[in-house]
Amino acid sequence: MSLCVRHVVAAMTVAAAALWLSACGGSGGNGGSDAATDGSAAGDTAANVRELIADRSFADGFALAPVSTETVTAGGGFAATNVDTLRFTEGTEAPAWQMCQWWSRHDLAGTPAETTAEGVYYANAGKRVERRGDGTLLLGITASAEYDAPRREGEQWPHLLVQQDFDPAPSVGAMESLTLEMELRLVGCGNRMTEGTYDAALHTAQAPFYLHLRNANPASEDYGSALWVGIPTFDYRYERLADTETVHWDKGTATYIYTVPPRSVWGDISFHDRRAHAVCRDILPAVLRALEAMRERGELTHSAAGDMVVTGMNFGWEVPGTFDAALEVRGISLRAEMRGETKPLRVHLTTTMGDIVIELDDRTPQHRDNFAALVREGYYDSLLFHRVIEDFMIQGGDPRTRDITGAEFDAEGPETGDPRYWETIPAEIRFPELYHRRGVVAAAREGDDVNPDRRSSRTQFYIVWGRTVDDAALDATQERVRRQLGESFSYPDAVREAYRTVGGTPHLDGAYTVFGHVVEGMETVDAIQRTPTDSLDRPLRDVRILRAYVEGDGNGTEENESR
Repeated sequence: MSLCVRHVVAAMTVAAAALWLSACGGSGGNGGSDAATDGSAAGDTAANVRELIADRSFADGFALAPVSTETVTAGGGFAATNVDTLRFTEGTEAPAWQMCQWWSRHDLAGTPAETTAEGVYYANAGKRVERRGDGTLLLGITASAEYDAPRREGEQWPHLLVQQDFDPAPSVGAMESLTLEMELRLVGCGNRMTEGTYDAALHTAQAPFYLHLRNANPASEDYGSALWVGIPTFDYRYERLADTETVHWDKGTATYIYTVPPRSVWGDISFHDRRAHAVCRDILPAVLRALEAMRERGELTHSAAGDMVVTGMNFGWEVPGTFDAALEVRGISLRAEMRGETKPLRVHLTTTMGDIVIELDDRTPQHRDNFAALVREGYYDSLLFHRVIEDFMIQGGDPRTRDITGAEFDAEGPETGDPRYWETIPAEIRFPELYHRRGVVAAAREGDDVNPDRRSSRTQFYIVWGRTVDDAALDATQERVRRQLGESFSYPDAVREAYRTVGGTPHLDGAYTVFGHVVEGMETVDAIQRTPTDSLDRPLRDVRILRAYVEGDGNGTEENESR
């Protein structure tokens, strides 16, 4: 049975006595509120920490949207269609906050402000918005004035949301952490439906917190695709917070919603207890998990963290049921700690024919991290470049080449040794950002007939040499690749120029993951690609990787610790 109380909205103003405790170490409060924290919050004075939420105390009020989403869409957005400004002070600053009152019968536009000893509020039959002197915001919604009968399947429901857009929108891939801080208390929630009409599958009052993510990389196949990441707070249906994630399609916004397990953020609490609950949590792992979960479903498969930006947030009531409810929120903060300038990872290969230095690309993080991990465990030490084709590429990394000569190597032989070296990793094909110009490093893989997802070998890689290619040949290759991929494909002007002047293997574009490039030692690559080979493309004289290490892990002078 819910702990929600019935008579809520009429008693809203008495809730101001609640005391708060900042979960991020602030003062004040009576110790009566729960604080969920991981201690990850950084001080706002740090040069690489950006507070995304403007006007955290709601002092400048809200720009009020109309009750219809269609009005906003057809009218050119919020700025062009806002119907009023809810002000709490005498200032004239343009509000950073937007208030949305979707699908409500009772528009707050034109409602006069009322002043009490506690603060300023706007109220009508359907809602109440109040700001207290300490910056606490009360959001009250009276859904009993919105419904004539219990909501039926397919019907819209009233919202009372506060939201902000972030400009510039920070890149998820550039974040070190993303710390959410807020203090929340349920004032009350009353079920106004008659006995026997409540259906938990259709009816609730809930107040989720949402982040909106969008792919902002024009070169990505997912460019423009979006995702909501939701963190539940109070929900009438559930006494305790859930510890499971969900993914579902939101018809209203035509966007997937990934819902974070709320217990992982707030702890094992109940908002139904009407106590103040505070959180200070790094939610970046949850955002990264959201992207991973989408890829597991076959969605956003071309969206790396570096492609995604956080465009904004919203929070407040969604009430698909006849409930009268109110909550208080204070100290809402979202701090993005951005990574400082870091040098890309570089891998040094010492071979029997000279040294090669490879810079790994941050735009292919799974391949970057996988390759670096293999290097650090000493995997590539003593392996052969077992396949060499002049004017094309050199290939290495097969685990079977460690203790044999090239002449003994059988590429068609059984997969032997540690099975993890025969695993595959998901493709991170980034064409046209990353393409097969001379000197790039890419992952080998099985053919499309057995590997339609173009997953990469975990261990085998190749370094491109190739030839220069004129426009006529590029046009012919472009058409062949388009037919092979079964999708739109073309070479941008900059890519064409590189193939004309530098050279490469354009017929591999769009089909293999490029994850790095040679920054030193192209003369070694040239010497290897010109070495004589047999009819199976095996060098007649073994070309072996003597040692591989990540530059900076001991400056190349110390043995790998794992060996």
